[in-house]
Amino acid sequence: MDIKERRILNRIKNGDQQAFKELFDAYYNDLCNFSFSFIKNYEVAEDIVQNVFIYVWENREGISILTSLKAYLYRAVHNRCLNHIKAENIRLAYNEKQTNLAQSSVVNASYQHNNEMHEYINRIVNKLPNKCRIIFRLSRFHGLKHKEIAEILGISIKTVKAQISKAIFTLKRELARHELS
Repeated sequence: MDIKERRILNRIKNGDQQAFKELFDAYYNDLCNFSFSFIKNYEVAEDIVQNVFIYVWENREGISILTSLKAYLYRAVHNRCLNHIKAENIRLAYNEKQTNLAQSSVVNASYQHNNEMHEYINRIVNKLPNKCRIIFRLSRFHGLKHKEIAEILGISIKTVKAQISKAIFTLKRELARHELS
């Protein structure tokens, strides 16, 4: 953790609301976008980020951050997103069973070519192994550096680079197959 982050954290631990506001202003929008990349619902993504900041404020005196504030916040949002996704998957599975009982067919709407390509790329990314997908999104969609990703996920920079290379290779291969069909 650099000196600036250490000062902000110490001020927050001492109840300095202005320091907390500075932290909030510095990371809120980026964390919402990061959360949205998992959740795909901006209101829920904002709720998750707000809850992380509430947790930080309410537990400020006992909070222990060994990496950086940025890495801590991203990791906290990441974990809460995963928890939300697990709960949402359970709810969706239940709703799907109920819907299948009531309906016998599903009507699919057609998409324009650009929307289809965007959806296709998202499908490819979503099919990547979990760690590979998360690392790729952090790198390409959120602009995080390899070191930051490594800190957030608790892995080596070498692993980050390897997973990004794997994701890019897979995307290129699948897009080439798509163009041929």
